[in-house]
Order: sequence, then C-alpha cells, then structure tokens
Amino acid sequence: MSLFDPLGTIQRKVLAVAAIAGGLVLLGLLTWGLRLDDLRGRYKAGLEQLAAEATGVLAATRVASSNPELNWESVPGQVIALGEDRRDLEASVARLNRTVLEMAEDAVRLRAEAAERTRIAERARAQRDAAYKRLGDLSITPATRTDCMQLLREAEEAIDLLRQAAVESGV
Repeated sequence: MSLFDPLGTIQRKVLAVAAIAGGLVLLGLLTWGLRLDDLRGRYKAGLEQLAAEATGVLAATRVASSNPELNWESVPGQVIALGEDRRDLEASVARLNRTVLEMAEDAVRLRAEAAERTRIAERARAQRDAAYKRLGDLSITPATRTDCMQLLREAEEAIDLLRQAAVESGV
C-alpha cells in the first residue's frame, strides 16, 4: 500500500462516507425513537386524564340520577333524562308561581270586596240604629203621622242600600 494508491484512497473515502452515513442514520433512529417515546408519554397522560374525567362524570351522574348501577354506556341517555326532568320541574315551578300570583290577586280583590261590604254593612247598621233610636224616642212621646212616614222612608233607604250592595257584589 503506497501512499499514492488511488484505490486505497477511494476506499477510505467510501468507508468514511459510509461511517458518517451510518452515524447519521443511527442518530436519526435515536431521535425518532425519543420522539415516539415523548408522544407515547403525552398520549398516555392525556388518556389517563380523560379516564379520570370520565370516572368523575360517571360518579356525578350516578349521584344526580340516584342510580348507583349506572354504567358508562347509559350516561348520555341519563343526562338527557335529567335535562328533561329539570325542564319539567322548571315548568311546574313557573305554573305554581302563576297560580300563587293569581291567588294573591284574588286575595286583594276579595279584601277590597270585604272592605266595601263592611262599609255598606256599617252604613246600614248606623241607619238601623238611628231608626231604633227614633222609634225609642217615639215610644216615649206620641208620634205624628209625619214622623212615621219619615221612619218608613229611612227604613226603605236602608233596605235599598242593602239591595244595591247585593246586586253590585253579585250575591
């Protein structure tokens, strides 16, 4: 082997290029392997997190639906059923609120009617008491025909007042 051997020089150069190429391939394979390991680790962590969240959702759905036997496949249907139950409950509450409001309005109206009837009854009672007083006074002193006619008119006014109140209140 001489120093100027052209085939030996080419061989050495080919071997050097092959060694460099082999090193680069080995480096590429090592990098690719590390990248795959990193991706696998990320996917594994992500799947573990999803599994933990799914377990939490399943447990919460079991509690919310009062169904400890619930399995993962039934969760979507159970969530839909819970939503329908909530919607029905809200409709019931709204209906009850309207009923309570109507009852409150009726109570106000009935109190006003009761106050009006009490006022009418007080007026009629006052007229009756005045008529009794006059009759009492007339029993002590003799009355004239005019006094009797006046008493009859007052009694008719009291009766008319009661009739009017009955017609207005629908009794």
